[in-house]
Amino acid sequence: MKTATIAFIFIILAHHNSDAQVPIVNMFNIIPVGQNSTQTITNNEKITGEPFFVNDWNKGLVVLENGNTYNNYLLKYNTNNQTLLFLSGKESMEINEKVKEFVLLINGVRPIHFINANVFTTKTKGYFETVGDNTECQLLKLNKKIGQSISEKLTNLNEAKSFENTSEYYIFDKTENKLTSYRKAPPRLKSMFDLNAN
Repeated sequence: MKTATIAFIFIILAHHNSDAQVPIVNMFNIIPVGQNSTQTITNNEKITGEPFFVNDWNKGLVVLENGNTYNNYLLKYNTNNQTLLFLSGKESMEINEKVKEFVLLINGVRPIHFINANVFTTKTKGYFETVGDNTECQLLKLNKKIGQSISEKLTNLNEAKSFENTSEYYIFDKTENKLTSYRKAPPRLKSMFDLNAN
């Protein structure tokens, strides 16, 4: 896929000549703090954990708003700031073009599909996970990792925080072209799609 290769090389080169493309080390300083534990420093805050949907790199498919498609790149989805990263050599790069949708192939076997929220609404920033889809409607989920306060205090008296998973559910009615938000997935849709969503 020569066009994809050329386009991504262009993105990588643009990183060195533009402030729009920033290595992840400049955005998030992730440091180990013990076995199976890390801390992320962002906006001068120290937050336990990592901000990603899945911490490991996973192969995926990316479709840009201009129609270009890129396959088999190693991707990470940052649910804290709602950005998509790809691995270039040993460096993490933020995709600075408008992403329409992408698929993460978790552990190489389980595909999870995400659609840019701007396809449905201008009021929400991020990517909706497609939890269920049929001829009538779609059940969508917005995943977020937010720094929540924990009981212990840091030495500089700032309140300690850890990343906590939160989510919001949306139903897109295809007939009425209408998006409705819910704090939890409605039982009728859970049964319609045979889901165990919380």
